Amino acid sequence: MSGQQNRIKREFIKKYGLKKNRSSICIARINGERCALPPHLHTYKGADHTSLWNKDGKPVCFVSQPYKEAFESPEHQAALAKVEELGYFVRVDPLGSWHYPGKTVLIEIWKDKETYESIKEAVE
Repeated sequence: MSGQQNRIKREFIKKYGLKKNRSSICIARINGERCALPPHLHTYKGADHTSLWNKDGKPVCFVSQPYKEAFESPEHQAALAKVEELGYFVRVDPLGSWHYPGKTVLIEIWKDKETYESIKEAVE
């Protein structure tokens, strides 16, 4: 990882006070669910360079860092809309990705907007 990539990743960690989860990367885990066979939401179509992040030892944020071209596709936008329809809060930061900065987009998926706001406020 380059110096720029490390800096951006550290900024993300500091912004929310998160630690990287070392087990299975699965969206359903931010709802306290076990990663199991479908029909649960494991990931979404178009997710790339994924990671799962913990707060106080519990998964709270699923991160994807797709390439900009893929992110802008109608299929990717439809997949993210479906994630939002399921009640998750999706935050997009076009400049926050540490995986190939400038070529990828940071997508944060939180259990809901309240969870996102409470974690953000706790760090501020």
